[in-house]
Amino acid sequence: MRRNLISMWVITVAAGTGGCATSPPPEPDTTPLMPTAVIETRIVNEGIKGFFPYESTERSYVRANMRRDDKTLKGTGTVTKFLVGTTNEAHIWRLDRDLLWSLNPDRREYTECPIAGCAKPATHPPEEQKPARPQPLHESGCTMKISNTSFTVKPTGKKREISGFATDEYLLEWKVTLQDVIARKTTSTVSVSLWTTPVSASLRKVLDVEQAYGRALAGKITGSHRASPIVPAEIGQMIATSLAGALSPADQAAFLNAGRQFEKVKGHPVSTRIEWGLQGNACAPKEGESDGLSSITGMFSKKKKDAVTNAYESKPILAFLIEIKALKMDLVRDSVFNVPKDYTQTH
Repeated sequence: MRRNLISMWVITVAAGTGGCATSPPPEPDTTPLMPTAVIETRIVNEGIKGFFPYESTERSYVRANMRRDDKTLKGTGTVTKFLVGTTNEAHIWRLDRDLLWSLNPDRREYTECPIAGCAKPATHPPEEQKPARPQPLHESGCTMKISNTSFTVKPTGKKREISGFATDEYLLEWKVTLQDVIARKTTSTVSVSLWTTPVSASLRKVLDVEQAYGRALAGKITGSHRASPIVPAEIGQMIATSLAGALSPADQAAFLNAGRQFEKVKGHPVSTRIEWGLQGNACAPKEGESDGLSSITGMFSKKKKDAVTNAYESKPILAFLIEIKALKMDLVRDSVFNVPKDYTQTH
């Protein structure tokens, strides 16, 4: 009897295993392997005055005439986790076909656009779910001009290994003093802790591929695809947004162009921590005008408002950490630069 039960158990297990084995194996990827620049980046955004922080990781594959970016973004604060959650997206630029594909990996969907992009990509999250941006920090209708600028670079002599790169630290400070029509002044300070690595022969190959792609893209559309300045374009734009309307177009351009001085630092950035703050009262908001704080403290009980206000005022407006996790040449299959067969086109 016992032997019969064991035999029945063996037959049942075998039958179950056989049922699982009927699933077809995944189709092997036989597309060609080609040399490709692979770049992995991690960004930690500490939020606006410490509120609405998020993190993102991006893995990029780059050839001279095509590029793919795979990005994961997640909210790290209590509120941001709820508003943003975790989102995944990918974009493939095929300059050889004049096409841009925007992929939604979670839904297995994609859109197809001209290389310059679609007017309203369907895979982008709704505007209200995107990480918050600074609101203008000045009195409505008030104007300012640049009265003084300064830029300093200080090598600290410190050395550190980051993601396998030997790096040296620089401390950089970029100050711009702004003055309104009644001589009130505000000083904008961008402070950077920068770790750079010498450009070796292997690193030069990666940078050459990325630059070749940038030149090819510039030949297709106006502008280039995200060069890698020490102060990324996204952060410069956030600073410009917060001062929108207070500077003339010429002064706003001069304000942002001054940041190009950072590019004079030797070596390639591997880890960059950036803080931006304002001190002073030029074009300070009038009493009763929102400075962005009231909407934040309104989410807390009255008891916590003082603590929230103190924390808000003591923090920089923006704080970012940008770190390279990988920067190498590798053999990558052509399939990486194509939409998977099981994706559905939505536009």
